[in-house]
Amino acid sequence: LCFVLQALPAETHPTAPVAYMLSDMHEPGAVLDYPKGGMGALVDALVRGVEKHGGSMRYSTHVEEILTASGRAIGVRLKDGQ
Repeated sequence: LCFVLQALPAETHPTAPVAYMLSDMHEPGAVLDYPKGGMGALVDALVRGVEKHGGSMRYSTHVEEILTASGRAIGVRLKDGQ
């Protein structure tokens, strides 16, 4: 609701997505769910999944290019060449 009431200009306001979301909340049985542990828990789970499959996470690192093969992302090239 706070998005609907904010004073942004119409051309930068996410009116359509917010209106759609609010209309869904009036459906019978609708609920508003949050992940257990908050959004941080969701990020932690994503990091665990990446690391479980041999990946690693870098924070505050500039990505120069996303590397692809056969239409799939296979890695990244960092700005420092790594």
